[in-house]
Amino acid sequence: MKKTFASSYNPETDSWLAGAAASVEKAIDAVVEEFIKHPYLHRVEHSFHVRVIEQLKQEPALNQRAVIAGEEIELIHKEWPEALGADGQRRGNFDIAILSPAQCAALPAPALSDYAEGLLPAPVVIEIGLNYGESHLENDIEKLIRSKPKHGYLLHLLRESACDERKLAELVANAAAAGYKTAYAQVTGSTASFKYRGAKGQGTAHRG
Repeated sequence: MKKTFASSYNPETDSWLAGAAASVEKAIDAVVEEFIKHPYLHRVEHSFHVRVIEQLKQEPALNQRAVIAGEEIELIHKEWPEALGADGQRRGNFDIAILSPAQCAALPAPALSDYAEGLLPAPVVIEIGLNYGESHLENDIEKLIRSKPKHGYLLHLLRESACDERKLAELVANAAAAGYKTAYAQVTGSTASFKYRGAKGQGTAHRG
């Protein structure tokens, strides 16, 4: 049976999301700064997922609970499904997603079963990549464009890995044109090049 989802929630009128987005960018900036200083602190990409969530939970606006059908839930989630396609079919999962308290309070929908099945379209999502080529970033951008979250973020981390700067710049521009922000850092030996799409600007730094 085709899955459906209906809700009166509209992210365009949700004033909470602006502050939430600022908190997400602060957390991403902190992870990028840490990566530049200690690129091998975490061995695999999933550990960076955990680290990003740890930073998100430092933000009071995000580290809270909402209520759906009398049950408390957290706002920050791992492996949240993409929004359903026009054909009602599931696609992939977002690395990290953040729900809104207003979204959860939008009754009569979403119901608890919609939450449990991951049918709520997350208004804030984060995709993370470690030591992947440009095609991985391109796929993540396509995922955002497909699901159309209100706020989407891409975190692209490279250590001792080459990248095509021209292609990378093109992809970042494509994401920006669709309304999504990218942060990336590349560490090679004692040098780190980085570009933030948060509060910190961009440039090249020497580690140590």
